[in-house]
Amino acid sequence: MHSEVTELESAMAHSLSNDIRLCAIALYRNTNMDVEFRIMKPNKKFELDVRDIEIIEQALRAKAGRRGMAIASGETSKKLKEEMHEIQDLLGRIHNQKNWYSPKEFTPGG
Repeated sequence: MHSEVTELESAMAHSLSNDIRLCAIALYRNTNMDVEFRIMKPNKKFELDVRDIEIIEQALRAKAGRRGMAIASGETSKKLKEEMHEIQDLLGRIHNQKNWYSPKEFTPGG
């Protein structure tokens, strides 16, 4: 199928300028629902509430705990250490974005 699509796209856009050719290819692919070749853009705006972030943080901590146990038991690979570093880095960024409550007036502890 891939070669058929390429030949058809090539024949369709042979005499068109580069910009028009790219638009024609994109239109062809979108109208034929050719998901295989569609370019997706990342979503940069998430609508997560505090509970969603809490669930993500708990899952990351659980995964970090499992990775830590694997490392402690002697399973050390470069990939495992990189993943552990990524998890810890992400947990740190989540922690640093929290707004911590501190009372404005004196509150005795204990």
